[in-house]
Amino acid sequence: MAGDLHPPAPPLPREPDAIAALSQVGWSVAVRADFDQAGLAHGRALLNAAPAAIPWRMNTTDYLATAPEGTDTLHLQDEDAPGDEHVVPTMRKHSVPAYEEDRLAALPPTSSPEYQARLLQEVRPDAA
Repeated sequence: MAGDLHPPAPPLPREPDAIAALSQVGWSVAVRADFDQAGLAHGRALLNAAPAAIPWRMNTTDYLATAPEGTDTLHLQDEDAPGDEHVVPTMRKHSVPAYEEDRLAALPPTSSPEYQARLLQEVRPDAA
């Protein structure tokens, strides 16, 4: 892919506040975003706003399951990836962003009871 199709943009000003409010009233919040500069910044903003929130499917394994080898120059800092210190070095090595829509074919139907149970286990391991 020649260049990043998703230019860096901050989250909408009220979005982190809305996510924080959900977390404060007891919602379990899991944050997922693209593996690019904008997506990582978005994830960080949401996680900073809602400290009880967790990154979901934002680790090195998830990135590698999506990302082919590329030739992009990714302008990332080590602290850009929330929750997994190996994501940024791995992204630099592969030189390609990975987007949520790249994973759609690998995701099971969200309405299946099996998926709902697995999601609950990932987000709230103590609830199972």
